Amino acid sequence: MYKFIKDPGDVRVGEVVRRGGWVNGDVGILGVPWDGGAVGTRPGSRLAPARIRSWLYSSPYIFKDVSIVDLGDVDVVVGDHNETWRRVEETVNEALGLVKELIVIGGDSTSSYATFRGGLRRAVNGGLAYILLDAHPDVRVVTEGLTSGQVIRWIRDVDPNAYIAIIGVRTHSNAPYLFSEARKLGVNIYTIDQVDSMGVDA
Repeated sequence: MYKFIKDPGDVRVGEVVRRGGWVNGDVGILGVPWDGGAVGTRPGSRLAPARIRSWLYSSPYIFKDVSIVDLGDVDVVVGDHNETWRRVEETVNEALGLVKELIVIGGDSTSSYATFRGGLRRAVNGGLAYILLDAHPDVRVVTEGLTSGQVIRWIRDVDPNAYIAIIGVRTHSNAPYLFSEARKLGVNIYTIDQVDSMGVDA
C-alpha cells in the first residue's frame, strides 16, 4: 500500500509498476543487493535496493504512457565477488533485451562495474559512457585487498575509449596522486566546488 487515501488524480509509481516476472517494458528496475565487493568494515549498501524501491514506489507517477517493470534482484553470492559480478553482467545483458531503459540499484559501487560490462555487450559501436556521482575518483593503485576505489580503473580496462566522468569529487578528501592517476586514465573530474559554482543545470 503506497497511500492511505484513494485519489484517482494522484497515482503512485507502486500502483503502476509491474512485478513478478521478466516482461517487456519501457523502463526496467533491477536490484543488486551486494556489499561484499568493497566496503570492508562498512557493510549496509546491500540494503539499498529495498530502501530505494520503498521510496520510489511511494513517489507520484508523473509520466505519461511509460510502462515500468520491476525485474527483481540479481541472485548474488555472498563471499564470491567474481560470481556475483558475472551474474550481474549476464542479468543486465538479458534485461536490456526486454526494456528500453534500465535502472540498476546497487549495492556497493563495484556493482556498477559489472553493470557496465553487461551494458557494453548491448552497445552499438561502443558509445557507452560511465558517469559517476562520487566524492572520490575511484582510481586507486592497490597492492593488496579489494576496494571499490578501483572501479574507474576497471571500467577503463574494459573499454579504453569510453567517456568517463566523475561529478562531485571533494579535493580535500582524496590523496593528491589520485587526481594524476585520473588524468592518465582520461577521466573527466568535476569537483564539488565546480558543481557549486556552475550549478546543477550546467
